[in-house]
Amino acid sequence: TDEDAEFRELKSSMRSVGQLQPAVAMSSEAFRRAKPEHAEALGDAEWIIILGNRRYHAAKQLGWTKFEIRVRDRLGNAEDDKVDEAVIIENIHRKNIPPYKEAEFPQRMVERHGSQEKVAERIGKSQMYVSNRLSLLNLTPELRDVVDTKQIKVKTAEQISRIKDPEAQKAKAAEEILKSSQPRQPRKVRKSTAKDEQVQNPVLTPAPAGAEGSAEGG
Repeated sequence: TDEDAEFRELKSSMRSVGQLQPAVAMSSEAFRRAKPEHAEALGDAEWIIILGNRRYHAAKQLGWTKFEIRVRDRLGNAEDDKVDEAVIIENIHRKNIPPYKEAEFPQRMVERHGSQEKVAERIGKSQMYVSNRLSLLNLTPELRDVVDTKQIKVKTAEQISRIKDPEAQKAKAAEEILKSSQPRQPRKVRKSTAKDEQVQNPVLTPAPAGAEGSAEGG
């Protein structure tokens, strides 16, 4: 809805320049094979949009009668299910998702592809990015919502996740939350002195009367 600022921006962009990328859908049959746990929720839907739901809803709200969608049933092949990968790659690059939730997807991709380097290549991020996100999985369960609700910064959470003791993790997180809740102290403005006010560029500052030396000569 328009309560989402990013959705408003997307809709405004589409109103101005149209649909720059097609959405991606799967037939209901292919999706049910790939994700049987969601079969009941599909009802009698014939097609399932995998990528581009926000674009699709923006188009509907703009009153469009045409919307480009590509069918990719192969994403749901049993031997190489790429539905989750397609979704996480789309979201990583297009819309922020909760950091802990984001970390769960690369973990599954590492299990499938065998290394962080291969996952980084597939999602278009650095290996360090993947490693840092995966480190969030080491957080004690109580801190996962703290990260996802942005009570502490992701970088801070990644540092905390490297603390082995769960109680020490929680203590450090509480310290960071308290620190971020405190108003920042205004910087002290140092009173200027006559010396400070002198321009240090000798070309712009005329020499005082009677000063030794001359601007001419070598």
